[in-house]
Amino acid sequence: MMVLAVAVLLAGLSGCGASEREELKAKVATLEAQVAKLTGELATKDATLNELRAATDAAEQKAKQAQLQIDSVTAERNKLKAELNALKKKKK
Repeated sequence: MMVLAVAVLLAGLSGCGASEREELKAKVATLEAQVAKLTGELATKDATLNELRAATDAAEQKAKQAQLQIDSVTAERNKLKAELNALKKKKK
């Protein structure tokens, strides 16, 4: 899209005076600089996003593992409680 805008501006240069051409060339240069800057910023943000996605995925895996461990420990505790209650009833 940017290339098309530049092409249109450059095509319009033939019907302009020298000062208008220089002004349009300056605008094109400014726009190209902005595109370069924004492209760099986008690349940086994409890299950050990828890092955050990887960190989020790792955190989700750890959370799942922790939940499995909690479930296992809870089941073991409930089993031991039941055994303890059964022993208490036998003792009475």
